[in-house]
Amino acid sequence: RKESRRAKDINHKIAKHVVAEAERTGRGIALEELTGIRERVRLQKPQRATHSSWSFAQLGAFIAYKARRAGVPVVYVDPAYTSRTCAECGHVDKANRVS
Repeated sequence: RKESRRAKDINHKIAKHVVAEAERTGRGIALEELTGIRERVRLQKPQRATHSSWSFAQLGAFIAYKARRAGVPVVYVDPAYTSRTCAECGHVDKANRVS
């Protein structure tokens, strides 16, 4: 249980930092809906252990409850094309990706 306690502690720290930054800047938080991510994503063998052992749902839950306590709005978005979508105008294109 040492690994799960460590992951839980790290998730709490990440959530605290994300919510504090959103509260400080007066912005909301957008989280991707990651249901079924383990089945959707294909990874190379060295990356599988890291990906499968991380608790996406727990981190999302911690961010949601900490944001609710701080009064920061949380929105869940569809993860499709989020890395290709322009934050300003919403235009989707492969060229929008950071290269």
